[in-house]
Amino acid sequence: MQDPAAAACTRISSLVLTLTEEPALRALTLKELARIPGLELEERGGPWVAAVLDSADPEAVIDGFGRLPGIRFVEVIFVEVTEPRLLETPNH
Repeated sequence: MQDPAAAACTRISSLVLTLTEEPALRALTLKELARIPGLELEERGGPWVAAVLDSADPEAVIDGFGRLPGIRFVEVIFVEVTEPRLLETPNH
């Protein structure tokens, strides 16, 4: 029997997040973003934050950004999709 997780696609997305100009709300939003599994926050400049998302379902994560009031806009810069492949395991 095959493990379904072994055949899952991985998608790595490069994003630019535009955050609110309001400092307290921006700080709260950054704290919430840091808690999202697979999301790595990179360079920051003004209201913009570069980020990398490593997820099997990036659309769901990006849709979830809409629940954070400090995010004004999400720009997807790049998406890399790995093809599903089964992991080889030695026969015992």
